[in-house]
Amino acid sequence: MPGGLGLKLLGEFIDLNGGCIQIVSDTGYWRRANGKTFTALLTRPFPGTVVSLEINTADTHSYSLASELSPEDIF
Repeated sequence: MPGGLGLKLLGEFIDLNGGCIQIVSDTGYWRRANGKTFTALLTRPFPGTVVSLEINTADTHSYSLASELSPEDIF
């Protein structure tokens, strides 16, 4: 699939886990926490990209995709 599902799945996991993800790139700031997304423009360009991921390690739940791939699907 062009574009992939990585950021979407990561966002869903963060929502379930109670964590947070933040991305800063060029003149933009993006944050997802507690099921809410916040965006802002920076006053100056940031020369690069930073991704910060906070995972709630006290979370005792187990998460999996609704349709997991089997090893036969990969090889």
